[in-house]
Amino acid sequence: MPSKRSYAGGQRPAERPRLLMFTTGFAPYAASENLVNGKLALALLACGYDIDVISRQDPGFQYSNTWSEPWLSLRERTYEAQYEAGSGILRGLDSVRQVCRVGHPAGGVRWAGRAAVLGMRLHRQRPYDFILSRAPCDVAHLPAMYMARKTQLPWVANWNDPPAHIWPPPYHEDMGGLTRRIYRRLATAVFRHASAVTFPSERLRQYVLSRMGHPKDRLTAAIPHVGLCRTSFPKIGKQRGGRFTLCHAGNLSPERHPEIFLRTLARFVEDRRASGHVSLELLGVDAVGIGPLVSRCGLTSVVTAAAPRPYRQTLQHLATRDALLILEAPCREGIFLPSKLVDYAQVGRPILGVSPKNGVVADALARGGGGIAVDCRDPKEIYHGLKRLYESWKDGSLDERYGSRRLYDAFTPRIVADAYERLLDQLVKPVDVARSAGVSGAPASGGTVCYS
Repeated sequence: MPSKRSYAGGQRPAERPRLLMFTTGFAPYAASENLVNGKLALALLACGYDIDVISRQDPGFQYSNTWSEPWLSLRERTYEAQYEAGSGILRGLDSVRQVCRVGHPAGGVRWAGRAAVLGMRLHRQRPYDFILSRAPCDVAHLPAMYMARKTQLPWVANWNDPPAHIWPPPYHEDMGGLTRRIYRRLATAVFRHASAVTFPSERLRQYVLSRMGHPKDRLTAAIPHVGLCRTSFPKIGKQRGGRFTLCHAGNLSPERHPEIFLRTLARFVEDRRASGHVSLELLGVDAVGIGPLVSRCGLTSVVTAAAPRPYRQTLQHLATRDALLILEAPCREGIFLPSKLVDYAQVGRPILGVSPKNGVVADALARGGGGIAVDCRDPKEIYHGLKRLYESWKDGSLDERYGSRRLYDAFTPRIVADAYERLLDQLVKPVDVARSAGVSGAPASGGTVCYS
């Protein structure tokens, strides 16, 4: 059996390969990106990998920030790279020092430098086979790049969203020309040095590659977000009532502004005389000032807003609603795979995807069922989507026609872990062998593999 150190030279790893994940967002801080990373770690752990995580502390976090199920098995595997804030002069000197270490002056470089040192220390104690780096921000790639350069270990970089400098409108990163060049240089370096780059959707993969100059010599893959193991699902059950209950879980933002949806909902409620029979709950951080908008739309008796709650409690609550809402920004193309799509599918409730007409959410619901996708720019489509779900609820066929449990089959831990296994296997095979391995979606030339 080869030693783990020999794996960097191209041999297969010993049983139970060891992975080190770098990320700025992880448990117990329960934001959407953190949950995605936590569920991936759980999935890989359940499927035979030995994984450690280096993350950072987030004391001002607005969601749940204490260790609880289903993350408890990850607590002893999670290391937070910490440092003192220090005075302005000391912070500046420390930033320069860490830039010299990791090579890029990106925001969060003080964490990145310490994460790199911590990763090397853990590797000396118990060597790793692979390195992963993941969202929520690009700086997580810096310690991975440093460690990969020092150890020659295979490194898989992931972007759940586009790199910071190429977000699509109406999203707008408030950065000057110098900052934009810094992040462009960082992203270019990741594509140059990572063994593989992954994305949660094929649309996002194509979008990023088209703006990164089509790095054809780099292996890339579309691997979706992962759900929880079915055995980790909380015990949940639908509560029948006299109202058709919609629920949206997650932040509202200026880009994902709910005004068009709320005005359409108001018209629907008025037309159907359904003010006592329809309700909408908004769970999460309100960054748009929803109260005045609800009042202007005449929906004060229909719409309620509530603070975020722990992840399992959120799942339990979602399972008691009739339909679950996704609100996306009116992008030209829907390149994002919202993590809430996977969360919603875990509890099996019907989904109303208010999203770009051509996009990942529309693709998923068309392919796997589980709900209705409507154009987020078109009030008429939104109205008819509401009407179809409401009428199915009234006649008792809502779950049968639009239940999303089958959609979850595309996001199971086994599906995603198998995709990672195939990808990691290719990192230690000659390229021509990997390309002839019969992987669905592998091209005749270039380095693209589609696992979604």
